[in-house]
Amino acid sequence: MQRNSGIIIQIGGSGKGCGKTTLIERLLTFFPGAAFIKSALHFEDESPHGGDDRRCSGAGAGYSVTFNQMKPYELNRHIQLAGTESEVIFLERNRLDDQVKPDLYIFVSGGVADVRSDSDSRKNKADIIYEESCEPEIFNQILDMIHSLVRENTTDSGV
Repeated sequence: MQRNSGIIIQIGGSGKGCGKTTLIERLLTFFPGAAFIKSALHFEDESPHGGDDRRCSGAGAGYSVTFNQMKPYELNRHIQLAGTESEVIFLERNRLDDQVKPDLYIFVSGGVADVRSDSDSRKNKADIIYEESCEPEIFNQILDMIHSLVRENTTDSGV
């Protein structure tokens, strides 16, 4: 089997602290070696957990990078690099635009005090909405969706 390129799983959410990185950490236990890319609006030293990059590396991410307000060319470059090393790329990014076309968009709806003003419009564009209160059904659906995308992304190499 030969991988074409990494599939992009974009995880956005209702606001800072809603559980996006926590979900990715859990998913990494099922996809060890997957890539983690975060495009943040805040500096990582503000994180109470020591930085999301460190958290995801510790959870098993093979390629891990976090940028504060990443430029479009930086994001595209890191997605290309990650795709050569990993069959799954977890992209933590709230922004939905033409710059990235994810294979799956997961919206994390958590109990945060600072819900973003554009939260509802992004939630409506999600392929699946994750809420911790819906465990384990939603989590298992997410796993099934990612496994299906991985299967679709591999082809017979004829070897």
